[in-house]
Amino acid sequence: MSWREGGTSLLASPASAETEAWVGRRDGATTASVGLAGFSSDGPARRILIDTDPGVDDALAILLASGSSELKLEGLSIAFGNGKDIAALGSNAKLLLRLAGLAETPVALGAQPDLHDGEAGAMVSREGMKKALVHGEDHMGNVSAKYGKDASDRTGFHELAAPEFIYETCKCSPREITLVCIGPLHNLAAALDSHPDLPQLLREVVIMGGAFGERRGNRTPSAEANFFDGPEAAQAVLTAGFERLVLAGLDITHQTDMLVLRKECLESGSALSQFVWDLCENFINVYHDWGETLAPAHDAVPIMYLLRPDLFESQNVRVEVETRGEITRGMSIADWKGQWGKERNCTVLRRIRDRDEFYRVFVRAIARLPVSRN
Repeated sequence: MSWREGGTSLLASPASAETEAWVGRRDGATTASVGLAGFSSDGPARRILIDTDPGVDDALAILLASGSSELKLEGLSIAFGNGKDIAALGSNAKLLLRLAGLAETPVALGAQPDLHDGEAGAMVSREGMKKALVHGEDHMGNVSAKYGKDASDRTGFHELAAPEFIYETCKCSPREITLVCIGPLHNLAAALDSHPDLPQLLREVVIMGGAFGERRGNRTPSAEANFFDGPEAAQAVLTAGFERLVLAGLDITHQTDMLVLRKECLESGSALSQFVWDLCENFINVYHDWGETLAPAHDAVPIMYLLRPDLFESQNVRVEVETRGEITRGMSIADWKGQWGKERNCTVLRRIRDRDEFYRVFVRAIARLPVSRN
């Protein structure tokens, strides 16, 4: 049975000695995320793919990765999520790459999944229905035209569909690619469905998804948006047997504030600082209209984890996703006490240890970016 049928045939594999070294304390206690999972500044740049549904916080993540010499962006795969038009989301990605001076970076479009997979049986909150308002009509804070997006950005995508692009990139460079997923997980789940050997080819998977504590959900009262929009896909990914899988859920993304981030960017006076300011304006205003005290930079967190794992505290735990609940569909459930008796399958980021340093690293990365509109 495949993930599309509401389950998965991809069972978790036994942990290796290397995995045990990575996850650290086997009792699941909170620990600093350092060691194998993090990048060493003494080595070569870490090669990454980003699977994204380019909205406002996705844009921040892509720019952060693009401006960090510690990372080498090998390509973007586009997931359905923040918008319903996959080519429009792809065109946002191409605009961002052009602004960053990385226009030659490949962009592969994903398949548009059946909407009922993410909607059936769920009680969608009012905030969830307003999701499009957060990112604007262009899913880029309503500023994409101002910064040079045009019809040509809807063409010239990679010849492979996103799932095959992910697999072929990893197959050509086994154990060298880290996949960062900051949208719904349909592309990765589809790649796993066709290529069960993918977990052995990837170095690491880092995901923005789920909610585990006080912040239970933003799409429904119980579900985070990326997992709600594809709970079967999320469950398939979490149980696929990746040796290194990290989750950045709402609990930690809400420890960041886009308002602070864009203010510090603007004060730096760098080439893209005004773009970051304009990009975030609508997102921040909508969050404040909802009565929120901050506007989280969700998708920047997984990229920052790769750059500075020392900034994070984490816990190793078993996580699974509810796929059939009438009011809990898409809910991420962490077995903190080991009551299921199942092997821990991921590391959940719990706390940012130094938020000021988080912002400083982001601002420095943006300051490195050249602007190119050609």
